[in-house]
Amino acid sequence: MTASCAISIAAWSADSSADPRTEIIGIDTTATLGPADCHARITLYAAPAGGRQLDFDAGDPVSIELTAGDVTETVFTGAVRSVRTSLGVMHVDAAGGLTRLAATRVNAIYSNQSAQQIASDLASQAEMDTGDLETGDTYPYVVAHESRSALELLRRIARAEGMDLYADHEGRLTMKRFTRTGADYTVKYAVHVLDARLVRHDVPTAHVMIAGESVASTKGNDSWAMLAKDGSAYLAEAGSGARLLAQHEGAVRTKASAQRLADAMHEAIASYTTWGRIAVVGNPRVRLADALGIEDAPTPSLNGTFKVTGVRHHFSKARGHVTVVDFVALAGAASGLGALSGGDAGALAGAAAGLAGGLL
Repeated sequence: MTASCAISIAAWSADSSADPRTEIIGIDTTATLGPADCHARITLYAAPAGGRQLDFDAGDPVSIELTAGDVTETVFTGAVRSVRTSLGVMHVDAAGGLTRLAATRVNAIYSNQSAQQIASDLASQAEMDTGDLETGDTYPYVVAHESRSALELLRRIARAEGMDLYADHEGRLTMKRFTRTGADYTVKYAVHVLDARLVRHDVPTAHVMIAGESVASTKGNDSWAMLAKDGSAYLAEAGSGARLLAQHEGAVRTKASAQRLADAMHEAIASYTTWGRIAVVGNPRVRLADALGIEDAPTPSLNGTFKVTGVRHHFSKARGHVTVVDFVALAGAASGLGALSGGDAGALAGAAAGLAGGLL
């Protein structure tokens, strides 16, 4: 299977399929669910005087396409963050769209706005395109303040909604729930798989309790500013037992929203008790929050359907194209060894990927 790479940076472009002697030496792209933005590192041959000169500035738009066989897909869209040049070689680092949200701080009040409306407005102020934004709940009163970034606020809302928040392969803000039960694509041992690792573990949290602030559940949405004298009627729980994780969330104003957050945290925590990393022959189709099927592995626990939490593409003239995928168990399909303690499942995903280091 042939593999090639096409890159555009500002007005410059190169395609290894059209010219094998192109300046492209190699690329690495990384996209993850969790606190990190997607990013790319591009290594180019910088010709001496007389050759085609490369000159890029911070903020220049970057797009990367990868081709494997007859499949061509965009795997990264972002902007130049830094350029490092040495004798004959140039390294271009680029970041995805979430960097814009992380740098945006505004003062705004959102009254009776849905999660989608809040996300769309903040993305607009950050000059970031939007992709798939689910409607979500309606929030009686949300304050965006310059003391924290737009990204911090949206991560908090996405967490309350049980949604994943990330920039997609075209750099668009995406906020949606993971609902897949079947695989979007399947890789097979001895056909596509180059290496694989699976970790299953037990840690002490199997019970989640969420406390909100408002009596709006019983007094109506206009009562969002009222605090309950006795909050026990507004607590939400998921799971059971003494291995308890209790949290307070001020953005939660109703019993229903508290229960939604508790259920989402309980499911995500359970999912991250089983996580792994697999290296496959280059596949540009793999996307964040897809469902990946693994078949025919000699170790039975490696077979199944998993949620994609990270995608890395390595392309070089020396090594060809390899895709490395981080994954966790689907909700309700965890190993049964226990549940992972902690708070934000996105942060836990990043920790899990770090612990799995060493595979490619």
